[in-house]
Amino acid sequence: MAAPNIVAVTTITGRVVTVTLGAAATDIVANGAGSGKVYRMGGLIVANPSINPALLTLSIANAEPAHTAALVSKLVVPGNASLRVPVDKINLEEGDKITGLGGGVLQATATFEEIS
Repeated sequence: MAAPNIVAVTTITGRVVTVTLGAAATDIVANGAGSGKVYRMGGLIVANPSINPALLTLSIANAEPAHTAALVSKLVVPGNASLRVPVDKINLEEGDKITGLGGGVLQATATFEEIS
């Protein structure tokens, strides 16, 4: 699990993923170990389509060195609201991921560039 050389880029592919955040940690963006790619985050929006407030927790997990850190911890997202999480300066190396918890209500949409 290394940081691929992004100076000698051969391909940059724009990606968008949308997931519902469960009561257990849910992967939003996960760069597989041995992928040979870097994921350069562009944006992350979390929406609450419910009328009731919901708690949001987001974490980043690094493969090497193995460590998990909170990006957002138990933030109340009001009903029928959304928020932008500033992740645009984060590069996910091989084995790294961003996960979230949202009680099965919150919806996360992430944009990123897959660089190889």
